This record gives sequence, structure tokens and C-alpha cells, in this order.
Amino acid sequence: MSWKVIEGPKTMKVTKSLAKQFSEMPHIKGDRPLRLKRLAHHKQMIGENKFRNPEWATAVCAEDGVEYRINGRHTSQAFLEVPQQQIQDMKVILTKYKCETLEDVAELWATFDSKATVRSAREIYSTFAGTLDAFEGIAPSDIGHIAAGGRAAVNVSAL
Repeated sequence: MSWKVIEGPKTMKVTKSLAKQFSEMPHIKGDRPLRLKRLAHHKQMIGENKFRNPEWATAVCAEDGVEYRINGRHTSQAFLEVPQQQIQDMKVILTKYKCETLEDVAELWATFDSKATVRSAREIYSTFAGTLDAFEGIAPSDIGHIAAGGRAAVNVSAL
């Protein structure tokens, strides 16, 4: 595996033209298709002002000379589809890499959004429950087990 950062990470203001440029970049062969459910979720979070600054990445491949979009497909498309006023204060964290081979590009691509690093529902429930006095003294792992066991829909404010 051989990649290195050649530019960034840097913060840039989101504009429609930047989002369009990024959304239309070449992507690695085999990249996942645009998922409408994921896109809708991003747009909803942007509209509710609950969207954090995304991380976009590109990689220049020495093997074929192409600069590929590595991360940011769904968020750049979401920025294109929401009203300008919803993104006027948004920023994106942009990093450019250099890869020696297409295989290196694929390996770098695989490091983004890895299921191995995603927070589990149990961890998320435990964190939210930890903000409530009703759960004081209960181990986070126990809260997680309760939530994961189907009891997450209980109105904890009634406790």
C-alpha cells in the first residue's frame, strides 16, 4: 500500500461550484452507486442544521494520471440539491493524496466509512442515555444492552 498526503487537510467554504466539481469527479471503478436513502438523510440533516463539516478526499494515481474522488460523493451531491442558504456557512475538510497504483487508490478508498469504525447503535443509545439523570449509576454497557434489546423506544423522560 502506498499513498501519501500531498495537499491538506484544509478547510474550504462549501459552494455550489465546488460541490458540482467534486460530485462530477472521476471515481474508482467499483465505487458504490449513489444511494438515494443516504442522500435524503444528508439533505435532511443539512436542512435541520445538524450536519457537521464533511471530509472530502481525492487521490492522484501515478499509474494512470487520473485524480479520483475518494470520499464525498453523497455529501457533494446533497449540497447541490439543497437551497444555497442552507449551505452558506458550511465548510468541507479536503485532503488530496498521491497513490502509486490503482490498487493503492482502492485501498485508500476502503479506509473511508469503514464499518469497522462506525459507532454501533448500542454505543449511540448509551451516550444519549448517559445525558439523563434517570440512568445515573447504570453502566453504559448495561444501558446499551437494554436499548439494543428493543427497549430503545421507551420514553425515558417519563422515568
